[in-house]
Amino acid sequence: MTSFLLDNLFWLLTALFASAGLVWTFIRAGKTNLSPQAAILAVRGGGVFLDIRPNAEFLNGHIARSQNIPEGEVAARLPSLAKFRKKSVVIVCQNGLRSRKTVQQLLKEGFTNVYALTGGVAAWRDANFPLLSKGN
Repeated sequence: MTSFLLDNLFWLLTALFASAGLVWTFIRAGKTNLSPQAAILAVRGGGVFLDIRPNAEFLNGHIARSQNIPEGEVAARLPSLAKFRKKSVVIVCQNGLRSRKTVQQLLKEGFTNVYALTGGVAAWRDANFPLLSKGN
């Protein structure tokens, strides 16, 4: 048995590191989605809700103190988000589907704590959390 391990040490270590990389990827992927309750805790201490919906949708109902940067404008407006590079940024869309792309975009740009609001504004509303609208 010892002979087998020594003869195949390279392959065993390769398999070990490859497996560890896959596990880390799955763990990290799982940590980029937050429930509405967890999102509230994540933005405490200087974080931000970044609402990527079109302005008209944002005005119809949005999370208090969230910033609205429509999905197609995020890349051009990265300098305005720089102060959140080391803070929690929770990406908000209508139902949680579009936010994943923006999460990946910000992670590639060096943001360290970026999350998608699972279920988006719809889940926020279902959790009975308040939304502000144009008239508020």
